[in-house]
Amino acid sequence: MIISLKPLFDDYPAQQVGWGDLSQGEFVDRLDHQKAVLIRCDEKPLSVEEFGQLLVGLNLGSYEYVGGAAPRTIVPVMAGQDIIFTANER
Repeated sequence: MIISLKPLFDDYPAQQVGWGDLSQGEFVDRLDHQKAVLIRCDEKPLSVEEFGQLLVGLNLGSYEYVGGAAPRTIVPVMAGQDIIFTANER
């Protein structure tokens, strides 16, 4: 499966990456530089479970949600607990 990483705020072209070929360092560097990245799958939309597997496969550190002005709900996935949250519920 091929995924596409597209910067949201820059005019850079999307980067095509094989499902298992995206490294943690490459992903973190893109986020650090571009601040937001749109992740798309060229074949079909990623399911919540596939997105969870992608996140776990990147072996990213945990970033605990501790509350705030915009309430969020955990989206349960088999890949792990507390790794996907809703964006905003208001």
